Amino acid sequence: MVNRCLPCGQYKDAEYEVCLPCYRQPVAPPRVSAPDTAPSAGSTDAALLEELRVLRRNLAQTHGLQQDYMVFSNATLDQLAAMRPTTERAMLSINGIGDAKMERYGADVLRVIRAYSNRQQTPAQTTGARASRQTDATANRPQAPEQAAEPQTDDPRKRWPAVIRTDDGHYVRSRREAMVDNWLYNRHIAHAYERKLPGIPEDVISDFYLPQGRVYIEVWGMEKIAAYAHRMREKLEIYRRYEFQLIELRDAELNNIDDHLPRRLRDFGIKVD
Repeated sequence: MVNRCLPCGQYKDAEYEVCLPCYRQPVAPPRVSAPDTAPSAGSTDAALLEELRVLRRNLAQTHGLQQDYMVFSNATLDQLAAMRPTTERAMLSINGIGDAKMERYGADVLRVIRAYSNRQQTPAQTTGARASRQTDATANRPQAPEQAAEPQTDDPRKRWPAVIRTDDGHYVRSRREAMVDNWLYNRHIAHAYERKLPGIPEDVISDFYLPQGRVYIEVWGMEKIAAYAHRMREKLEIYRRYEFQLIELRDAELNNIDDHLPRRLRDFGIKVD
């Protein structure tokens, strides 16, 4: 058993999956909302709440948590959908989010909220906000300095560090990848984790590469997140354009991996023990 609590990173009794504070989910005292939350927020946005629920489910799977609430409670999700924080400071003002959860999940939550807010904002609102700032500057009113936007990246290697150790000693980024790595290792199939596609100008990293047969494997798992789905389509187009041999694995195949993967490997001339 792991001796660290996955939600908060603190040491715990090895007998339990999470530490006692995370299990009890204590409600923190109310804090004053930061001024950089969305000005129109106040009531829970059902559409944003659903996107956050999908994100929470995927984060729980990625970090090996058995329950979604171990990422954020329902009450915390409701506050995120109502307040729509766009910076770390604003997000930390929400009950149930501390430094540990901010570090682990904050970038992904902020990315979803920012993308949603941008989709909701009309051109008229954008023009009006810009004109308002210009008017304030002309009147020499003191302006609060804008907080610099946090760097965003679609690179999953930066968003989800490789912390899950597999049977052969590899460190991978999700339980899905660990399942595939262990399956290949236990069947004595040589493989490399995160191999760059060779001979092309694009910087594309595959999930797995099998030297025998020169086959690449991609493990998909968060297609309901718009940014992830967009990047997935881009990678698939690159595999097709340069005619790389590819095996795709989604949850349906992973749930039945012993039937699906051997058949696909044999298609590329790879014998399975």
